[in-house]
Amino acid sequence: MILDRVFEAACEAFGVTKMEILSARRTQRLVAPRMAIAEFLRETTPMSFPMIGRILRRDHTSVLHWVKRFPQRMECPDFAAEVAQFRRLVGGFEPVEAPETEPPSFTEELKALRQDLEEIKKRLGPPEVVYRDRVVYRDRITRVRAPTMEELDREQAREIRERLRG
Repeated sequence: MILDRVFEAACEAFGVTKMEILSARRTQRLVAPRMAIAEFLRETTPMSFPMIGRILRRDHTSVLHWVKRFPQRMECPDFAAEVAQFRRLVGGFEPVEAPETEPPSFTEELKALRQDLEEIKKRLGPPEVVYRDRVVYRDRITRVRAPTMEELDREQAREIRERLRG
């Protein structure tokens, strides 16, 4: 897999282990390979900053910071040599363009789900009985929402609280 090759190359080029790269430590010795990996993945894959951050066990803002600082760090000859060695060791990856079409937005997905729900309701027909927290469709009970604590009697509410604590 590409990530295995990337981590192996970074470990060899920078003289660290994969566990050190993924650790919580923030020493310069460990930030340099993370920065190189993040920049490499950004250039050669269509991965987003949050996805790269998850791979490196960091927040997307860390990846954003590394990518912004990368050109400045490349001015240091030692860092540039390590990055060049890292890229040679990984080798053979051409930049991959992001797909032409963007994934559907959240609102589009929500509209599609609402349409599906309406279609299901049409197939089921009108409910025969509507209770406080359930709707009965032809011998089938469908939970619409969970009852609130006020809707339950006090004894049931107390039992639920005890189960949650215990």
